[in-house]
Amino acid sequence: MIDVVISSPTPGLAEAMKQGKPGYVRLRQEELSPERRAEIAERMAQAFAHQSDVLQKFADMDAQRAALAKGPENHVIVAPNVSGLSREQAEQQIYFMSELIQSGQSETMALSTGYGDMVTSNYRQYVYWLQQHVKELGGGGQSTLAQV
Repeated sequence: MIDVVISSPTPGLAEAMKQGKPGYVRLRQEELSPERRAEIAERMAQAFAHQSDVLQKFADMDAQRAALAKGPENHVIVAPNVSGLSREQAEQQIYFMSELIQSGQSETMALSTGYGDMVTSNYRQYVYWLQQHVKELGGGGQSTLAQV
């Protein structure tokens, strides 16, 4: 036997209400017409699909909540302004930035830096500025980066 929610007047509803079950009638599947069985099956499928959607939304919210609990990941490099660097510091920055570029990590991390009043987010531009700064300070400049 299955329980069927009755939304419109149906034979047997009055008897069910007398038994204290308003809105419900206990019917056997064999007593239902094929159309009514198909309608019930369709409604049950819709209910299960809705339940599945709701459960997926809860799972998505839990995953989002867990990601937010970890906090944002920092993918920004804030490099020092070129004009304030010593020769040695500039050479260290050239080496470090060249490694990031050659390893491909520069494509996954944003850059924020400058040279005097100029600003850039381009790694190669920053390395070029560093090389120019080293030359201005009396060094030969490093060519650790393959073609700026």
